[in-house]
Amino acid sequence: MTDDLEFQLNFLFQTAAEGILLTDADGYLLRLNPAAAAMLELSPDEVLGQHTAQLFKYRPALVRLLNQAGDRQAEVTLPHKRLATGSATDRPGGGRIVLLHDVTERHDIDSRRENLLRQVAHDFRNPLNALSGYADLVGKFGDLAPEQEKYLGRVRQTAGKLYDLAETLVDLAWVEAGMSLEHKPVELAHLIREAANLLTPEAHERDVTIVISIQDPVPSVMGDPRRLREAIKGLLDNGVRYSSPGSNVAIHAWQDGTKVYCSVGDQASASAWQTRPTSGTGCGARRMNGCARSRGAASV
Repeated sequence: MTDDLEFQLNFLFQTAAEGILLTDADGYLLRLNPAAAAMLELSPDEVLGQHTAQLFKYRPALVRLLNQAGDRQAEVTLPHKRLATGSATDRPGGGRIVLLHDVTERHDIDSRRENLLRQVAHDFRNPLNALSGYADLVGKFGDLAPEQEKYLGRVRQTAGKLYDLAETLVDLAWVEAGMSLEHKPVELAHLIREAANLLTPEAHERDVTIVISIQDPVPSVMGDPRRLREAIKGLLDNGVRYSSPGSNVAIHAWQDGTKVYCSVGDQASASAWQTRPTSGTGCGARRMNGCARSRGAASV
Protein backbone atom coordinates (compact mmCIF):
# COMPACT_ATOMS: atom_id res chain seq x y z
CA MET A 1 0.00 0.00 0.00
CA THR A 2 1.40 3.38 -0.99
CA ASP A 3 1.87 6.09 1.58
CA ASP A 4 -0.71 8.29 -0.18
CA LEU A 5 -3.38 5.56 -0.18
CA GLU A 6 -2.67 4.70 3.45
CA PHE A 7 -3.00 8.39 4.36
CA GLN A 8 -6.37 8.62 2.56
CA LEU A 9 -7.77 5.48 4.21
CA ASN A 10 -6.60 6.60 7.64
CA PHE A 11 -8.15 10.04 7.06
CA LEU A 12 -11.51 8.46 6.17
CA PHE A 13 -11.28 6.15 9.18
CA GLN A 14 -10.59 9.01 11.58
CA THR A 15 -13.18 11.47 10.21
CA ALA A 16 -16.09 9.15 9.31
CA ALA A 17 -19.41 9.98 10.96
CA GLU A 18 -20.12 6.26 11.29
CA GLY A 19 -18.47 4.26 14.02
CA ILE A 20 -15.95 1.68 12.79
CA LEU A 21 -14.52 -1.21 14.85
CA LEU A 22 -11.97 -3.82 13.73
CA THR A 23 -11.10 -7.09 15.44
CA ASP A 24 -8.52 -9.82 14.87
CA ALA A 25 -9.34 -13.46 14.12
CA ASP A 26 -9.67 -14.23 17.85
CA GLY A 27 -12.15 -11.44 18.61
CA TYR A 28 -9.74 -8.95 20.19
CA LEU A 29 -10.34 -5.27 19.43
CA LEU A 30 -7.66 -3.87 17.12
CA ARG A 31 -8.98 -0.41 16.25
CA LEU A 32 -11.98 1.85 16.68
CA ASN A 33 -12.37 5.28 15.18
CA PRO A 34 -13.33 8.47 17.09
CA ALA A 35 -16.99 8.17 16.05
CA ALA A 36 -17.24 4.65 17.51
CA ALA A 37 -15.44 5.74 20.68
CA ALA A 38 -17.91 8.63 21.10
CA MET A 39 -20.98 6.45 20.42
CA LEU A 40 -19.87 3.80 22.91
CA GLU A 41 -18.26 6.26 25.36
CA LEU A 42 -14.91 4.47 25.30
CA SER A 43 -11.30 5.59 25.47
CA PRO A 44 -9.32 3.83 22.71
CA ASP A 45 -6.16 3.69 24.81
CA GLU A 46 -8.02 1.77 27.53
CA VAL A 47 -9.95 -0.76 25.39
CA LEU A 48 -7.67 -1.71 22.50
CA GLY A 49 -6.45 -5.27 22.90
CA GLN A 50 -9.41 -6.37 25.02
CA HIS A 51 -11.66 -9.22 23.94
CA THR A 52 -14.91 -7.88 22.53
CA ALA A 53 -17.09 -10.54 24.19
CA GLN A 54 -16.02 -9.25 27.60
CA LEU A 55 -15.75 -5.58 26.64
CA PHE A 56 -19.30 -5.43 25.24
CA LYS A 57 -20.95 -8.12 27.37
CA TYR A 58 -23.87 -5.78 28.10
CA ARG A 59 -24.42 -5.19 24.36
CA PRO A 60 -25.10 -8.71 23.03
CA ALA A 61 -26.10 -7.53 19.55
CA LEU A 62 -22.72 -5.84 19.13
CA VAL A 63 -20.91 -8.93 20.45
CA ARG A 64 -22.65 -11.05 17.79
CA LEU A 65 -21.69 -8.60 15.04
CA LEU A 66 -18.07 -8.65 16.18
CA ASN A 67 -17.71 -12.40 16.67
CA GLN A 68 -20.08 -14.31 14.38
CA ALA A 69 -18.84 -14.95 10.84
CA GLY A 70 -20.57 -13.77 7.69
CA ASP A 71 -22.43 -10.64 6.67
CA ARG A 72 -24.72 -9.53 9.50
CA GLN A 73 -26.95 -6.62 10.47
CA ALA A 74 -28.48 -5.74 13.83
CA GLU A 75 -29.78 -2.90 15.97
CA VAL A 76 -27.28 -1.98 18.68
CA THR A 77 -28.22 -0.11 21.84
CA LEU A 78 -25.91 2.74 22.78
CA PRO A 79 -25.45 4.63 26.07
CA HIS A 80 -28.22 7.04 27.14
CA LYS A 81 -30.94 5.07 25.32
CA ARG A 82 -29.53 5.85 21.89
CA LEU A 83 -29.80 3.40 19.00
CA ALA A 84 -27.56 2.43 16.07
CA THR A 85 -27.87 0.11 13.11
CA GLY A 86 -24.84 -2.13 12.78
CA SER A 87 -23.45 -3.89 9.71
CA ALA A 88 -20.58 -6.37 9.89
CA THR A 89 -18.51 -8.54 7.58
CA ASP A 90 -15.35 -10.66 7.67
CA ARG A 91 -11.97 -9.08 7.04
CA PRO A 92 -9.87 -10.75 4.32
CA GLY A 93 -7.00 -11.37 6.69
CA GLY A 94 -9.20 -12.68 9.51
CA GLY A 95 -11.26 -10.86 12.07
CA ARG A 96 -14.28 -8.59 11.65
CA ILE A 97 -15.14 -5.03 10.67
CA VAL A 98 -18.30 -3.42 12.06
CA LEU A 99 -19.95 -0.19 10.92
CA LEU A 100 -22.31 1.63 13.34
CA HIS A 101 -24.77 4.29 12.20
CA ASP A 102 -26.58 6.30 14.89
CA VAL A 103 -30.32 6.36 14.04
CA THR A 104 -31.63 7.73 17.34
CA GLU A 105 -33.10 10.93 15.87
CA ARG A 106 -34.79 9.09 13.01
CA HIS A 107 -36.19 6.51 15.43
CA ASP A 108 -37.51 9.28 17.70
CA ILE A 109 -39.18 11.03 14.77
CA ASP A 110 -40.86 7.77 13.71
CA SER A 111 -42.08 7.18 17.26
CA ARG A 112 -43.47 10.71 17.57
CA ARG A 113 -45.25 10.33 14.23
CA GLU A 114 -46.83 7.02 15.29
CA ASN A 115 -47.97 8.55 18.59
CA LEU A 116 -49.41 11.54 16.75
CA LEU A 117 -51.35 9.27 14.37
CA ARG A 118 -52.83 7.33 17.30
CA GLN A 119 -53.77 10.53 19.15
CA VAL A 120 -55.38 12.13 16.10
CA ALA A 121 -57.35 8.96 15.39
CA HIS A 122 -58.50 8.78 19.03
CA ASP A 123 -59.56 12.44 19.01
CA PHE A 124 -61.49 11.85 15.78
CA ARG A 125 -63.51 8.92 17.04
CA ASN A 126 -65.40 10.40 19.98
CA PRO A 127 -66.93 13.43 18.21
CA LEU A 128 -67.69 11.32 15.15
CA ASN A 129 -69.54 8.76 17.24
CA ALA A 130 -71.52 11.61 18.82
CA LEU A 131 -72.28 13.12 15.41
CA SER A 132 -73.56 9.79 14.08
CA GLY A 133 -75.65 9.29 17.22
CA TYR A 134 -77.30 12.71 16.95
CA ALA A 135 -77.97 12.13 13.24
CA ASP A 136 -79.79 8.91 14.14
CA LEU A 137 -81.81 10.72 16.83
CA VAL A 138 -83.07 13.40 14.42
CA GLY A 139 -85.18 10.89 12.54
CA LYS A 140 -86.92 9.79 15.74
CA PHE A 141 -88.60 13.16 16.30
CA GLY A 142 -90.97 12.77 13.38
CA ASP A 143 -91.07 12.34 9.65
CA LEU A 144 -88.56 14.33 7.63
CA ALA A 145 -89.14 16.06 4.33
CA PRO A 146 -87.32 14.43 1.36
CA GLU A 147 -84.83 17.29 1.25
CA GLN A 148 -84.15 16.97 5.00
CA GLU A 149 -83.70 13.21 4.65
CA LYS A 150 -81.27 13.81 1.80
CA TYR A 151 -79.09 16.17 3.83
CA LEU A 152 -79.22 13.94 6.90
CA GLY A 153 -78.02 11.08 4.74
CA ARG A 154 -75.12 13.23 3.60
CA VAL A 155 -74.23 13.93 7.23
CA ARG A 156 -74.19 10.20 8.00
CA GLN A 157 -72.14 9.48 4.86
CA THR A 158 -69.57 12.17 5.66
CA ALA A 159 -69.30 11.02 9.29
CA GLY A 160 -68.75 7.48 8.04
CA LYS A 161 -65.93 8.58 5.75
CA LEU A 162 -64.25 10.52 8.55
CA TYR A 163 -64.54 7.49 10.81
CA ASP A 164 -62.92 5.39 8.07
CA LEU A 165 -60.09 7.93 7.96
CA ALA A 166 -59.62 7.59 11.73
CA GLU A 167 -59.46 3.80 11.34
CA THR A 168 -56.94 4.23 8.52
CA LEU A 169 -54.71 6.36 10.76
CA VAL A 170 -54.86 3.73 13.51
CA ASP A 171 -54.00 0.95 11.08
CA LEU A 172 -51.19 2.99 9.55
CA ALA A 173 -49.62 3.63 12.96
CA TRP A 174 -50.07 -0.06 13.82
CA VAL A 175 -48.43 -1.32 10.62
CA GLU A 176 -45.55 1.20 10.64
CA ALA A 177 -44.81 0.33 14.26
CA GLY A 178 -44.25 -3.26 13.10
CA MET A 179 -47.11 -4.65 15.15
CA SER A 180 -48.39 -8.05 14.07
CA LEU A 181 -51.76 -8.43 12.39
CA GLU A 182 -54.28 -11.22 12.80
CA HIS A 183 -53.49 -14.35 10.85
CA LYS A 184 -56.46 -16.62 10.34
CA PRO A 185 -58.54 -18.11 7.49
CA VAL A 186 -60.58 -15.50 5.60
CA GLU A 187 -63.26 -15.99 2.94
CA LEU A 188 -62.00 -13.57 0.30
CA ALA A 189 -65.15 -13.86 -1.83
CA HIS A 190 -67.28 -12.79 1.14
CA LEU A 191 -65.06 -9.76 1.83
CA ILE A 192 -65.24 -8.70 -1.82
CA ARG A 193 -69.04 -8.87 -1.92
CA GLU A 194 -69.30 -7.07 1.41
CA ALA A 195 -67.03 -4.22 0.25
CA ALA A 196 -68.91 -3.94 -3.05
CA ASN A 197 -72.26 -3.74 -1.24
CA LEU A 198 -70.97 -0.93 0.98
CA LEU A 199 -69.91 1.13 -2.06
CA THR A 200 -72.89 0.38 -4.29
CA PRO A 201 -74.93 3.47 -3.16
CA GLU A 202 -72.04 5.83 -3.94
CA ALA A 203 -71.42 4.04 -7.26
CA HIS A 204 -75.08 4.54 -8.21
CA GLU A 205 -74.81 8.26 -7.40
CA ARG A 206 -71.85 8.52 -9.77
CA ASP A 207 -73.48 6.31 -12.44
CA VAL A 208 -70.72 3.73 -12.04
CA THR A 209 -71.33 -0.03 -12.03
CA ILE A 210 -69.30 -2.38 -9.81
CA VAL A 211 -68.72 -5.71 -11.60
CA ILE A 212 -67.64 -8.70 -9.49
CA SER A 213 -65.81 -11.64 -11.08
CA ILE A 214 -64.77 -14.40 -8.68
CA GLN A 215 -63.33 -17.73 -9.72
CA ASP A 216 -65.42 -20.60 -8.38
CA PRO A 217 -64.16 -21.74 -6.01
CA VAL A 218 -61.64 -19.36 -4.48
CA PRO A 219 -60.06 -20.92 -1.38
CA SER A 220 -59.77 -19.20 1.96
CA VAL A 221 -56.70 -17.03 2.48
CA MET A 222 -54.74 -16.34 5.66
CA GLY A 223 -54.89 -12.75 6.87
CA ASP A 224 -56.50 -10.08 9.01
CA PRO A 225 -60.23 -9.97 8.06
CA ARG A 226 -60.93 -6.36 8.99
CA ARG A 227 -57.82 -4.94 7.38
CA LEU A 228 -58.24 -7.02 4.23
CA ARG A 229 -61.83 -5.77 3.98
CA GLU A 230 -60.69 -2.17 4.34
CA ALA A 231 -57.93 -2.66 1.75
CA ILE A 232 -60.41 -4.06 -0.78
CA LYS A 233 -62.90 -1.31 0.05
CA GLY A 234 -60.18 1.31 -0.44
CA LEU A 235 -59.27 -0.01 -3.88
CA LEU A 236 -62.91 -0.10 -4.94
CA ASP A 237 -63.53 3.36 -3.52
CA ASN A 238 -60.67 4.81 -5.59
CA GLY A 239 -62.04 3.12 -8.71
CA VAL A 240 -65.57 4.43 -8.13
CA ARG A 241 -64.41 7.93 -7.21
CA TYR A 242 -62.27 8.52 -10.28
CA SER A 243 -64.24 6.65 -12.95
CA SER A 244 -66.28 8.45 -15.57
CA PRO A 245 -70.11 8.27 -15.41
CA GLY A 246 -71.47 5.26 -17.26
CA SER A 247 -68.29 3.18 -16.80
CA ASN A 248 -67.54 0.00 -14.86
CA VAL A 249 -65.23 -0.80 -11.97
CA ALA A 250 -64.33 -4.49 -12.02
CA ILE A 251 -62.95 -6.55 -9.14
CA HIS A 252 -61.52 -9.99 -9.88
CA ALA A 253 -60.34 -12.80 -7.59
CA TRP A 254 -58.69 -15.98 -8.77
CA GLN A 255 -56.28 -18.72 -7.73
CA ASP A 256 -53.02 -19.45 -9.51
CA GLY A 257 -51.14 -22.36 -8.03
CA THR A 258 -50.65 -21.79 -4.32
CA LYS A 259 -51.49 -18.06 -4.52
CA VAL A 260 -54.78 -16.17 -4.57
CA TYR A 261 -54.97 -12.83 -6.36
CA CYS A 262 -57.39 -9.91 -6.13
CA SER A 263 -57.34 -6.99 -8.56
CA VAL A 264 -59.45 -3.89 -9.14
CA GLY A 265 -59.61 -2.14 -12.51
CA ASP A 266 -61.57 0.76 -13.95
CA GLN A 267 -62.15 2.21 -17.40
CA ALA A 268 -60.58 5.60 -16.82
CA SER A 269 -58.25 6.65 -19.62
CA ALA A 270 -54.59 7.40 -19.00
CA SER A 271 -55.19 11.09 -19.74
CA ALA A 272 -58.06 11.14 -17.25
CA TRP A 273 -55.77 9.75 -14.54
CA GLN A 274 -53.08 12.31 -15.36
CA THR A 275 -55.45 15.29 -15.28
CA ARG A 276 -57.86 14.23 -12.54
CA PRO A 277 -57.95 16.41 -9.40
CA THR A 278 -56.10 14.89 -6.48
CA SER A 279 -57.95 14.38 -3.22
CA GLY A 280 -57.27 12.53 -0.01
CA THR A 281 -54.16 12.22 2.11
CA GLY A 282 -52.61 9.10 0.59
CA CYS A 283 -52.91 7.36 3.97
CA GLY A 284 -55.20 4.70 2.54
CA ALA A 285 -52.69 3.64 -0.10
CA ARG A 286 -49.90 3.60 2.49
CA ARG A 287 -52.03 1.45 4.78
CA MET A 288 -52.85 -1.01 1.96
CA ASN A 289 -49.20 -1.29 1.00
CA GLY A 290 -48.19 -1.75 4.64
CA CYS A 291 -50.76 -4.48 5.21
CA ALA A 292 -49.74 -6.20 1.99
CA ARG A 293 -46.04 -6.13 2.94
CA SER A 294 -46.78 -7.43 6.43
CA ARG A 295 -48.46 -10.46 4.86
CA GLY A 296 -45.65 -11.02 2.35
CA ALA A 297 -47.85 -9.85 -0.54
CA ALA A 298 -47.05 -7.58 -3.45
CA SER A 299 -47.71 -3.86 -3.20
CA VAL A 300 -51.04 -2.46 -4.38
